[in-house]
Amino acid sequence: MNSTVQKSLLYILMPLFWLVLLVIFLYSPYAEQFLSRYHKSITIFVWSDIVDSTVIKNFERETGIKVYVNYYEGNDELLTKLEFSDGAGYDIIMPTHYMIEPLRQRGFLKKIDKSKLNFWDQLDPHLLNLYYDPQNAYSIPYLWEFYGLGINNNFFTGKKIENSWQMLFDPAYTYRVGMTDEPREILNVAGFYLFGQLKQFDELQLERIKNLLRKQKKFVDAYTDLNSDFLLTSKSAAVVFLPISSFYRARQRVDWVNFLLPKEGSLMTIENFAITAKSDKEDLAYIFINYLFKDYAVKQVCEYYGYLPTLKNLLYAMDFAGVPPIDYIFDSYFTKLSLVRLLFSRQQMSQIWLAVKA
Repeated sequence: MNSTVQKSLLYILMPLFWLVLLVIFLYSPYAEQFLSRYHKSITIFVWSDIVDSTVIKNFERETGIKVYVNYYEGNDELLTKLEFSDGAGYDIIMPTHYMIEPLRQRGFLKKIDKSKLNFWDQLDPHLLNLYYDPQNAYSIPYLWEFYGLGINNNFFTGKKIENSWQMLFDPAYTYRVGMTDEPREILNVAGFYLFGQLKQFDELQLERIKNLLRKQKKFVDAYTDLNSDFLLTSKSAAVVFLPISSFYRARQRVDWVNFLLPKEGSLMTIENFAITAKSDKEDLAYIFINYLFKDYAVKQVCEYYGYLPTLKNLLYAMDFAGVPPIDYIFDSYFTKLSLVRLLFSRQQMSQIWLAVKA
């Protein structure tokens, strides 16, 4: 048999060989297992420090549902990736409250079926039906936190402490301060300090916010989101603008720090689960979300990272040293808490932030 005939037979037999293998596989018991494995999986896109890997492993072992995890470092990254993929590729996402409406407007979110959630009546009502999603039609609040002033008590021994944002912005004070590196939060708190409320600011007010932050820069030790607790515990800054989760980490290391809620009021954020509009695994998504709201799963992330739960029974049981109790927050201070808002366009935010950092 010459080489030409051999090659011809090879071209004929190879496709037949693979076709036979495919038929054998499809009619074997392994095919069903393989296909079911694909269908019993979900893909989530979340913050890197909120969904614990051990909780995911436990969920996979108990349910047989595989979880593919993707992480993002900011809400703008989340929005950009969803816009790039036209909302495809993920089943569950975890936007901060102020990103819910932009995602809904772009058609990226699916309405929530609360009848499939076994914990809804256990959520604290203070954290439901807020401006960004009045009926919680698209969002499921999971964790939340508020901002305040981290104080080095040793530095202020024998000195007066003003329970005010003035301690962060008034150049008359002679100590170093620490700030987050998130421009949205910084611009919100600067606007809150200057004008007493969060609203759309005109050009003159934006200029005042920019000038305030540029003057403050002279006594800012560092702008950091990940290490704001370190600024406090290392004594680099006597006063630090930080969320409760960062203060929690600081307090675990030293006992000479304290957390103040300014008398003028403060800011808060809520992290939410949402199901994407293009997800075709909605039932599996609800199974996973219900699992994440189990007491042990919520306690694990809160006790490790210092976030506050939205489940009432866990929220009122938490006791953070150096932090006002939840009873005080909800009874006396809650009306002074304002949710961080999208008050600045990306262009405005970039222009002000570049001017401050220059």
